[in-house]
Amino acid sequence: MVRCAEWPLAVGCASVAGEPAWGWRVWDAAKLLARELEARDLRGKSVIELGAGSGLASLVAARLGASAVVCSDLPRALPLLRHNARLNGAQPTEGIEA
Repeated sequence: MVRCAEWPLAVGCASVAGEPAWGWRVWDAAKLLARELEARDLRGKSVIELGAGSGLASLVAARLGASAVVCSDLPRALPLLRHNARLNGAQPTEGIEA
């Protein structure tokens, strides 16, 4: 089981502030990708997810045995991404931020 939080209230705040809120929810495409990953053997594989948002696909890849998972998104999305990693027992590392 993978737990993945989203910040739906932040979406409303972002829209009022005129900022995009893509990374603050779990998209249907992420759910579909997570289901597709379940059918694959990821043990020992390296995975990179660009535009990870909440990180659902990365979390699933890690749970399925990927040896290395790297995920990225815009700086404003990283707090939720890190929160979800910790929620699932991972220790996210600080990467390079633009």
